[in-house]
Amino acid sequence: MSLILSVVSVLAALVGAWQTPPPAPEPPVAGLTTAEEVLTALETADRGLTSLTAQVIYDRELVLAGDRQQRVGTLYFVNRPGDKPEAPDRRFTIDFTELAVGDRRESERQTFIFDGQWLLEKNWSEREYVRRQVVPPGERFDPLRIGEGPMPIPIGQRKADILARYEAQLLEPGAGLEDHAELAAFAAGSVQLQLTPRNDDDQFREVRLWYRPEGDGRLLPRMARTLNRNGDESTVRLVGTRLNAEVPESLLDTRPPADWNGSIQPYRGSASPR
Repeated sequence: MSLILSVVSVLAALVGAWQTPPPAPEPPVAGLTTAEEVLTALETADRGLTSLTAQVIYDRELVLAGDRQQRVGTLYFVNRPGDKPEAPDRRFTIDFTELAVGDRRESERQTFIFDGQWLLEKNWSEREYVRRQVVPPGERFDPLRIGEGPMPIPIGQRKADILARYEAQLLEPGAGLEDHAELAAFAAGSVQLQLTPRNDDDQFREVRLWYRPEGDGRLLPRMARTLNRNGDESTVRLVGTRLNAEVPESLLDTRPPADWNGSIQPYRGSASPR
């Protein structure tokens, strides 16, 4: 979900930062001065949250393929009580409507809907779908769970669970964005959290998360950047975020659309939806 930097550019940025005197530190955002304080605040960030909607801008650059893409659409996220307090019923839809490859931009609608068990992918131009059961029958999956879900923006996840898998560091909002003026401006006023996996089997080498504090002190996701093991980097930006707006059930429907061609794939022991 993001703009990617090549390994060379990452190393160049690191060397440049090492040789350049660091800027004066900015005052702490929302009074948060450590990574653990941020993670503690995120544990309760979903309190009273029933839905989150936002425009989503998803940039991805594949280093080996030399491919750079951007998709623009809308995110609908629903947070409901589950059978157990520690296992909320979380669902999402990402409805992409624009695709840019290089300098070419065009309308292209592609929709992903996840209901906790099934992931439905819809290709509107071809009227084709794929419906995959990505979680064992009878179980549910949190799509925001860091290191497991397709959207690494933890809300309401236990600090201990995150720290068991990642080393966490609090950074200045613009750290790592020195060569990306647009992203640096977008991240201004946010809290940046850098997560580094403790184990080499994690799909990511690094995860960076930006949260912006609301008036009530709640931290809302603003941006996420991930660097995977192949060196591909993705960036997700959430624009115009709205809380607790009504989300029509039709937008969360993972049943096969009528009169479309497609396939249904029951659970086969595959990994989580990434």
